[in-house]
Parts: sequence; structure tokens; C-alpha cells
Amino acid sequence: MKLPRALKSTLCCILWLASSAVAQQFPPRFDCSRLTNDETRATCNRQLGQSDSTSNSSPRFPVGFDCLKLMNEKTRAACLSQQAAGNGPGRGAPPQVQSREPTPASPTITNAEPSLSSTGTGFFVSALGHLISNAHVVEGCKRLIARRASGETFSIDLVATDTRNDLALLKSSVRSSHALFRKGPAPLGEAIIVYGFPLAGTLAVSGNLTTGSISGLAGLGNDPSKYQISAPVQPGNSGGAVLDESGLVVGVIQSKLDALRAQKVTGDLPQNVNFAIKASLVQNFLEAQGVRYNEKPQVASRKASAIADDAIRFTVLIACFQ
Repeated sequence: MKLPRALKSTLCCILWLASSAVAQQFPPRFDCSRLTNDETRATCNRQLGQSDSTSNSSPRFPVGFDCLKLMNEKTRAACLSQQAAGNGPGRGAPPQVQSREPTPASPTITNAEPSLSSTGTGFFVSALGHLISNAHVVEGCKRLIARRASGETFSIDLVATDTRNDLALLKSSVRSSHALFRKGPAPLGEAIIVYGFPLAGTLAVSGNLTTGSISGLAGLGNDPSKYQISAPVQPGNSGGAVLDESGLVVGVIQSKLDALRAQKVTGDLPQNVNFAIKASLVQNFLEAQGVRYNEKPQVASRKASAIADDAIRFTVLIACFQ
């Protein structure tokens, strides 16, 4: 029987499409997760015996990648964990986000790893890898990761806290240049420099430097353990060093006045009313923990750019995972 030409063409097309679908094959080591079409990816997985893990796979990030640019919290946490573990491309086993908690037996639990909660600043104070920050920066953290301005990341451990004075002592296996403390207090009006990592993920990943002065020898309520300073600080500066014009530590950033609340009380909006813990309390804390630090008298003033170079080397961003 001779079929009409139009019907014959239609049947040929149908047979060709069917044979193409049946004949579609993938190489033995083909990565099915690269396919964007759900049906095609499912076909590939069935042929090669792969699982469709596209929704749960953890991407690998290059060494030095700035994880804080990532907006998704889980992806950002995975990135920081990879960098801290040193599992960039070609460096060891595929990255796995490690958790201090036991791995849950049920596969339905997918949020076992700590997530990034907050960030602050810290700085090295000894040749053995000790760092100082604020107690409120590390409060409740299950895991702590430090990141230099260069992008290098590494894990740090909490050694001790002084909640009364809002200080935390941390330690890392990484050795670094460290800050020197000034011998003696800073006088009223002394020029200061602050370097740290405010508003991480929004401002420069290389850190920010601001300048100001010692504007008061006591904190809120005439607290003698604090300095009032005029150098601008933002969330994320907490735990950073306050340096004099020689580059020596005279304090540790702790807080800023709640300007909006103060405006409601006084009717005026205060500006640059910030507070730092005096270096003498930090030194007492280090001595109580048996940490050896270095101090020296103030010497000649240095350029802010030279002090910044030193601060970049001994200052880190601290990421808290809860």
C-alpha cells in the first residue's frame, strides 16, 4: 500500500524523534549534574547510575575567593569552611563542611552544619598565635574562622573570656606578626588610628582605616575602664585594636553610642561617640592567662599608611558560626 506523501513525512518524523530519544547515550564519566533540563538529567542519571544531587551539591571555591561576597548563608558558610580546611582545587579531598555536632543519622536533616551568624575583628598579640577580640564577638559560636585582608582563612579556637570587661582570648596554629602594646596610658586628645572589618560583605574586604582622637578618659557612666574615642566605627569593628601615632595598641574597640536612642532622650543626634577598652585591662587579662606579650614606650609618630601596613598583617576578620 502506498502512503500519501504528507502522512509518510509525518510518520518519518515521529519515528526519528522516538529513535533519537532511545538512542541518546552519555559517556561513562559524564557529569549529569551539568545538564539543565530535568528530564535529560534524569535520563543521564539512570544510564550512569548517578544520583541527582544538583540541589544539595556543594560548589568548590578557588583559594583566596572572598566568601563574604556570597549572599546565601549556607553557600557562604560552605565556602568559609572550605577555605579554612585548605581544600581549594587540587588541595586534598573534596571539601566537606565539618561540624562539631555528630552527623545526624536521618538523611532528612540537611542543616546540621553551623551557619554564619556574625563577624567582628581581632588582632594577634603574641608570637604563639594568640589573638584578642571582644567576648560579645565570640559568644555562642560553635566555630570560629579568621580571614586576613589577603583572603587567607584559618580556624581559631576560643581559649578564655572576660565577660566583665568584654574580652576574649583566641588561639590559632597560624604564626603571624603581632601588635605591640604601648607602655603607659594614652592622654586626652591623643591622635588614634582604628583598623578593622566593619560591615563585612558590604565594605572593602581589605579592611577599613579611620582616624580620630581620645576624646574622653572614661566611658558611659564615667566608666574608668574605657576610653571615649572619635574615630568612626561600625558593626564589625568590635574587637579591633586602637593604635596611637606610633602604631602601638592603646585600646580595643568595644561599642558605639546608640545615636537614635540618645536622640530620643536628648533631642540631639550625637556623632562619633564610641568606646574602647583600655589597653591596661587587656594586658591584665593576658597576664592572667599566662600569655606573653610585648610592650614599648611611645616613639616618634609614623605615617598612617605605614601603621596601616602593620595593622593589615596582624588584624583579622573573625567569622562566628552558630
